[in-house]
Amino acid sequence: MIETTAQYRTPARLFHWSVAILVLLMIPAGVIMIQEGIARDLQNTLFIFHKNAGVLVLLVVIARLAFRLATPPPPLPRDMPDAQKRIA
Repeated sequence: MIETTAQYRTPARLFHWSVAILVLLMIPAGVIMIQEGIARDLQNTLFIFHKNAGVLVLLVVIARLAFRLATPPPPLPRDMPDAQKRIA
């Protein structure tokens, strides 16, 4: 008998991937904006993007936590070792 695993709901996955994409965009922006010799306009644009994306990440994480409190995660697989269940 093949047991299908439960999946996280769509909003939880959207929160997760939204944060992941924003963080992955913020990393190069943060690295580039502190380089010597870049145009001041580009540096200002990157600073503004970096700050705004950080605020957006904070808001998405807060919404994600609120969703998590209101909606329990799917159950863990029955065949998962106890040590992994405690860590999860």
